This record gives sequence, structure tokens and C-alpha cells, in this order.
Amino acid sequence: MPSGILGAVPDAAMNLVFPLGVYASIQKHLGEKLEYPCDLKAWETNRCLSSSMMNGYMEEWAVLTDTAKNEKFNTMDGTTFTWGSFWPKFTGWYGMDYERPSLDDSAYTEITTRFDPPPRGFGPPGKYRTRFTLVNWAKQEKVRNAWEELISEHGLSSDKLQDMDIDRIFGFADGSLLGAPLDLTMNKARKMGWHGFVDSNDAIREVLGEFAELKMIPPVKK
Repeated sequence: MPSGILGAVPDAAMNLVFPLGVYASIQKHLGEKLEYPCDLKAWETNRCLSSSMMNGYMEEWAVLTDTAKNEKFNTMDGTTFTWGSFWPKFTGWYGMDYERPSLDDSAYTEITTRFDPPPRGFGPPGKYRTRFTLVNWAKQEKVRNAWEELISEHGLSSDKLQDMDIDRIFGFADGSLLGAPLDLTMNKARKMGWHGFVDSNDAIREVLGEFAELKMIPPVKK
């Protein structure tokens, strides 16, 4: 049972890394900063991610471990991950400036989840704040034009933005950036002998490179 999976595949639905790569590539092409769209709470919230390679290794371990038979497990990288710690690394890979969350409360739109009560079974619905969404960003004319220029410049295989399922592809990234806390415990697997670890920051950098090799995004600076 993974968290958000980090991996490069041709169909990038429910894939966090592809839309982030598109976002960074276009903002770099436009000469603009990489803005973080959500608030300080989301910026500092701990999350966990699940790189596809690590998931595969754990699946192999589960198959080959007798005591793991018919058991179910969480699987995640084992990294303490926040958008605040990742964003400077991310922009560094692209050689561009970034913008931290705004401290002006009036800059945000509040979103209330539809789950009442929430999944824990009690308490109020979750509330999150965002200045903009990648879904709406990707629908801007200047953004669409910039992506077409990048497709031509780098010989990309990706569709034009207007031909993508923008709501599906970029909506998944928007949901992740909102900063809902997620920390899957690995206690059960650790007690049974699984001790795999990968730095999710490194995994994202690797997956960006794999998407570039698939000609889905422009190359990332080495």
C-alpha cells in the first residue's frame, strides 16, 4: 500500500513528477520564478512518497519472505519529505529562482474537502489554502504557447497542453501540493526484516531524468 508513486511511465495519470517537470520547464522557458502555490502550513507539512523502484524491491522481498505470506504492508521510501525542503533543490536542478508561500492571508482561496466527517471518522472536514492551481496555470495561453515551443525545440513526444487531460494530470499534482499530512508507518515490515530506504528527493530527480529520456519533458540540468 504505497503513497504517491514516483516513476516514469508514458501515461502520466496520477503521476506527481511529470506535471512538476512540465511546470518547471515552462516557467524556466518563460524566465519566471517557480512559485509554490499553497500556504506555509502545506510547505512545512511532513509527507511520505513511494518510489517505484523501492516498491518493486519490497514486493520481491514480500514474495521471498515466508513470514510475509498473505500479509499486507505499507510501502514508502523512509524519507522525511516536505515541499519546503524539496522546492529549493527542485529549482536548483533547473537553475531558476523560486517563490516561497505568501504570508498574506488574503492571497489564498480556502478549499474545504467534501468528506464530513473526514476519513478518521470524527472532526470537521479538512481545509486547505491555495493561491493558484496547476490546472488553471496549464490552461493559460502563454503557458500553452511556451510548451509548444519546448516541444519543437526538444523534439518532445508529449501532446500539446490543450490536447492533454489537464484536469486529471495536473489535478493530481495540485492535490499533493495542498500539503495533507501523510506518514505511512513501516513498523510492521521493519519488524519482519525489511529495511529498504531511498531519499525521495533523489528519486524525483532520477524520475525527471527518465521522463526526459522518454522525450516527455525537456532535459534537466546535470
